[in-house]
Amino acid sequence: MRYEDFCNQVYERYGRTDRGLVVYQSVPSSHEAAQHVVREYRGEGSIPPPSDLVAWTQTRGQGRDGRSWSSPPGSGAYISLIRPDPGVEPQSLPMRVAVALCGELNLFLADACRVRWPNDLMVGSKKIAGILVDLHTQGDDPAIAVISFGVNHAIDPSIFDEPRATTLRAEGGDLALPDLVAALIGAIDSALEDPRDFGSIRSAYEQLSNHEPGETMRIRRVPPQADLEGRFRGFDERGFLRLEVDGQERLVTSGLLSPLAFSSPEH
Repeated sequence: MRYEDFCNQVYERYGRTDRGLVVYQSVPSSHEAAQHVVREYRGEGSIPPPSDLVAWTQTRGQGRDGRSWSSPPGSGAYISLIRPDPGVEPQSLPMRVAVALCGELNLFLADACRVRWPNDLMVGSKKIAGILVDLHTQGDDPAIAVISFGVNHAIDPSIFDEPRATTLRAEGGDLALPDLVAALIGAIDSALEDPRDFGSIRSAYEQLSNHEPGETMRIRRVPPQADLEGRFRGFDERGFLRLEVDGQERLVTSGLLSPLAFSSPEH
């Protein structure tokens, strides 16, 4: 598919008049572009309108903590959404987004998609999507959410930075890229209108988690915080990761799982 056809089909499927849609042929990072829009509006003392930014390709696709995200032309859904005052508990946003995207992908993957803490979507041991959520707050103004995600649609696995990666097409998902883009944006819209409280969303997240109780996890944290290694015990009422370290439970709010972190759960 050519960019021009992709662009036209995304606009055809969009069907929204209440917010802006931009389809970039090439952009360093849709997440960076969305962040720039928010900063520009904030600098003028105003709030940006709800907007959807879609990229045909990214030259510096951005993952968590500055990691790169491979974004070849026309091979994935590279999307950033700007949502002023998203209307849900701020701490629930990452889980809501993960549950929504995983649920949507499961419509095409025979319920095979699962969530790897904190922000990866997996099929078996292979990564199919990543999520990045930032919340901008300033004084008493409404919070502004920037919700970004990349879903591998049809990419040559040899180019992945992530050694264990897969795509929708490789896993048998039969959906054209413009339809995937429309479906994923719709899933996020529905998630932000979902009346369920955080406890219900957390339960749905736990049900989709690919971690088993007792599984060993090694978590890299931002220095000067020390890395942690322990056994998975679930999530607390705030959505924090519960990790048993040296016989004591630790709550982990952020970090990255080491790619070699997984071992069999205890029996």
